[in-house]
Amino acid sequence: ISAVLSVGAADSATLAGVASRNFFGNIFGLERYIPYGVRVQSALIRTYHHKTVAMSTLANFVKHMNIRRKYLENIERVADELLMNALYDAPLVASQLGMAGAEDAEVGSDQLVMQYASDGEVFALGITDYYGAMQRETLIEAVSRCLTSAKPINQPEAGSGAGLGLYLVSNSVSQLIFNVSPGVATEVIALFNLKAPKIRLTHLSFSTENADASRIPTLAAGRSRSASPTAINGNRGGTPL
Repeated sequence: ISAVLSVGAADSATLAGVASRNFFGNIFGLERYIPYGVRVQSALIRTYHHKTVAMSTLANFVKHMNIRRKYLENIERVADELLMNALYDAPLVASQLGMAGAEDAEVGSDQLVMQYASDGEVFALGITDYYGAMQRETLIEAVSRCLTSAKPINQPEAGSGAGLGLYLVSNSVSQLIFNVSPGVATEVIALFNLKAPKIRLTHLSFSTENADASRIPTLAAGRSRSASPTAINGNRGGTPL
């Protein structure tokens, strides 16, 4: 099973996206989740300072769109959690799994890519790291642990911090998508339905593809170690299915 949807969320766009990714491959790219022609904003991030600057730029972008405060807070919370995971957790997990190059990488030293875009109805956020260490079992275990734990969610058991983060993210988005090329990249995409009266998770998916960096759009712009960790020029996203 690569995707779970609630019955009420099974709209044609979501179903078409799931079918396209699973039957035709090429699962990566934020542009697959937004209408054609919407401009995608991208930024390279390597350090905590770069993260802080990127978060400030994201907040200004959201405010200028006049998005309601409750959604703004959710977007900022999710972006912060996913960026921290990509900067600090991903290289550690990759090293533990013995992935090539992970042991030599300093935590927080590799680049990652943050992308975001909105058409006024949906806000799309994507974070891509260069390790590809996220595993389906980790997601299932984390969500299951948080849903079935006898303790309050703000009092997690020892060693369950990552699970708590995933739980908090899943409770702040409308759709949560994990795209993984093992040992190459992990792309996490969070979608926020700005027209919904209340944010609730309606779509959770985890897809894998054995793709090299050349087939992952975000890596083409950010993989160069000589590239400065600044904003990449926005591009028009949205590829027809």
